[in-house]
Amino acid sequence: MARAPEPEDDDDGGPDSQSPAELKAMLKRARDNPINCAVGMSADAEALLLLAHNRPAKTLAARMKKENDGAKYVLWGTAKVDAENNPRTVVFTLNKSPTGIARALKKTLVGTGYNKAELGED
Repeated sequence: MARAPEPEDDDDGGPDSQSPAELKAMLKRARDNPINCAVGMSADAEALLLLAHNRPAKTLAARMKKENDGAKYVLWGTAKVDAENNPRTVVFTLNKSPTGIARALKKTLVGTGYNKAELGED
């Protein structure tokens, strides 16, 4: 059987970030069930976000660290859209207490239809 070609990484966001369209599709799935995520900060203080429903969160965090040398403060956990109270809010439950990443993460969510990020510790 022929295999589908692997997606190429585009230069605008790097291999460790997803496009707003990809994030929007993944967050749409997060309305029903939480999905795995990895969150980090790049060397230039921009938030990095990886979402996947079929990969463990720790794997996403390792991928983020490996593909972005300047990645710091990489956290992993789950993301879920708060469909009941505020459908434009994404609730991140992470392995450690997040500090200083919420504002940058809000900028990363621009273009996805979600405008607020709530961070919490598991």
